[in-house]
Amino acid sequence: MSMIVCPLCGKSNVLERFNPSDYELDIYVYEVHGLGRGRGFRSGPRRSILGDDEITPLIKNRVLDLVQMLIDNNYLTVHDLKGELEFDEEAEDENKKETLKNFRLDENVS
Repeated sequence: MSMIVCPLCGKSNVLERFNPSDYELDIYVYEVHGLGRGRGFRSGPRRSILGDDEITPLIKNRVLDLVQMLIDNNYLTVHDLKGELEFDEEAEDENKKETLKNFRLDENVS
């Protein structure tokens, strides 16, 4: 059996079952409570922490590192990113404009 280590979080998974697109696009946390010796655990409700000042920047920085790795190894281009993320300098959404302005990948990378 071959295992893969997720480059984002480091979690090991069986290679044949590794499909990151199966997961929701959010950042969740949940509490785990012990039920007593030998009785297992109970998981509490999960809640989104997307936008958390401590966790979200850590994930953002790792995603940017992964994007750079893919660009450096010719698996991704800035053109791919702009197309997939629908960046448009004339976008009405101010957040997209600001995101594009702050996106600091070398435009000459192909």
